[in-house]
Order: sequence, then C-alpha cells, then structure tokens
Amino acid sequence: MRLFSSVLLAALAVASPAAAECAMAGVSLSARDGEVLPPDPTIWMFAEAGPYVSLDFEASRPVIEDVLETYGNLRVRRLQFRAAGGELSLRLAESPDRPVRFRVDPAWRRPPAPARGPWTVVEDAWTCSFTDALVSELDGDAPAFEVTGPGVRAVLPPRIGDLFGGRPSARPARLVAGHASCFGWTVGDARRPEGALDVHALYPDGSRVPVSAAAALEPVGPFLAPPDPGPTRHLALRTEDPRWRLAAWALPGLLALLLLAGVVVARRRAVWP
Repeated sequence: MRLFSSVLLAALAVASPAAAECAMAGVSLSARDGEVLPPDPTIWMFAEAGPYVSLDFEASRPVIEDVLETYGNLRVRRLQFRAAGGELSLRLAESPDRPVRFRVDPAWRRPPAPARGPWTVVEDAWTCSFTDALVSELDGDAPAFEVTGPGVRAVLPPRIGDLFGGRPSARPARLVAGHASCFGWTVGDARRPEGALDVHALYPDGSRVPVSAAAALEPVGPFLAPPDPGPTRHLALRTEDPRWRLAAWALPGLLALLLLAGVVVARRRAVWP
C-alpha cells in the first residue's frame, strides 16, 4: 500500500496547480483606490454570478441610484453616489478589512475615449473549459463598456482578469463578448454574438461615449489574472497540449487500478495470514 500512497500523493501534487488556476472570481470595481472622481460619481461593481460572491457594501455617502444586471455569468451593479466633493469610501463585504477610498473633485475632466481593434472570433478548448467569444483589443481604458448589437446588450469590464485581482490593472482594455474560458458567459443567451457590435465607453460622470474602430492595434497579450497573493485563475486563450489531455484521461484510470490492487492485496492478507 506504500506504493499506492506515494502515487496518489504525486497525482494530487500535479493536480494542485490546476485547482488553483480555477479559483473563484471575486469582486472588481471600475475605479482604483485613490482615484479622482467627478461629483455624484457612478461606480460599477463586477462579479461572477452565483451565491458565493456578495456585492454588498457600506458607503460613506448616500446612494442616488442602484441598478443590478446580469449578463450570462457576469453580474454588474451600477451605483451612483451623492457627493459634491471630498472623500468617498466603500467597504465591500468581500473585503471588509480593505476599504477603498476616492476623492471627489469638481475639476475632474473626462479623458478621451479609447479606440478599438476589429472584433475577432476566438475559439479554444482545454480539459476544464472552453472559449467561444468575440474579442476586441483597445488602445486605452475606461471604467466600463457597453456592447450592443442584434439581440445583444451587455456591460463589460475592461479586463475580465480584473475579477481575479479585485482592483483594476493598468493594462489596456480587452473586451470579451461570449464564453471566456473558466469564467463563463459575459453575454446572455449562452451563445457567441453574431454580427456587428457597437461599443460605448461608460464614465463616472454618467457619459456614454462611442468607441471608434481603429484599423489595427497591437495585441496586448493573453488573458492573465493580475498578480495577487491569493489564488488566481489563468484566463489565457490557449491551445491545450495533447499530452495534458492524455494525462487527464489516463490518470483517473491509473488511480482506480492502483486502488483496486490495494483492496485485493488487503483482502488476501486478511484471508491468508
């Protein structure tokens, strides 16, 4: 049985990175800690739909508007606060010991809207999940983006990987409309959108600015969760190595055979002392 125990421990060690890679998403805010916001600002909260992630919060200023929408596996909560100036702080239920603070300034000015590249169909599959989505690279950023098309409307985060780090990163935005690897669907109807999609950048002053399509943009790299001390999930659009697929099918069978062999040996010893 020692051999069986050693093989089982080795198998668990190999499987551990995959388990960490598929950790559950958390909550991401559209504004960074310390960011300057306009009076009566709007902030978006993004989270994976389900009973395990809470979008509850406490705020230092009163809420004017509170709208919750769900697009596939993506929950979006849009909040507008009454604040003419000074500090606005939020304490999320998911991280109550890490309050997020913003500075409201009447001198705030909206930045220029980014340009985007063409929508590209991305199809990929691996052992645990798959990607089937329209993806568009952007040369800048915005707090949130509204995507509309024939039978489609969704409010998307600038980077789906931000949901695994809790805070917006500084990377250029990449919009994913469809099934985004382990995260799931970012649009309704559980299907990849078809046809032309329009994009509008959404800003904390309530403005909705069209995002124009550029001729071509440099790729910004794969979906990667930002560095974080906790478990993160890798959201790269990648092609699975066939060797891993073979191992994923063969390993459970090997473990089952070893377990059966251990049971047979134990029963023989019980009968023949």
